[in-house]
Amino acid sequence: MKSNPDGKIGYYDQSGRCRFNTLKGFFLQSISDIAYVKANGNYCTIHLIDGEEKLVTYTLAYVSKMLLPLGFRRIGRSSVINLNYLAHVNRQSNTCLLDIPSGKLDLSISHRYVKELSELF
Repeated sequence: MKSNPDGKIGYYDQSGRCRFNTLKGFFLQSISDIAYVKANGNYCTIHLIDGEEKLVTYTLAYVSKMLLPLGFRRIGRSSVINLNYLAHVNRQSNTCLLDIPSGKLDLSISHRYVKELSELF
């Protein structure tokens, strides 16, 4: 395991897995299997592309610092998405559509982040 690029937050290995702490220990998760992350108080829920959810003992700010350099973007105060699964952004309804193997997901996105995503693509 090596520290991530900033040397301070989280861990990843050569196979593209990050380490996440849980209430009982930790797990390694392939970055490509993470669809999005949602804040849950002082914890976060990692939503995987197969529909599984995993609670981690990190704040969204902490997880964001881990994942933003790896192809993720914030879409509001409480969510971070994997840009590899972003299929559509609706400016009128302020939503984005993630197309993952287990189905399509509609997530709310703040107006500020709609603009940021527009500038990315």
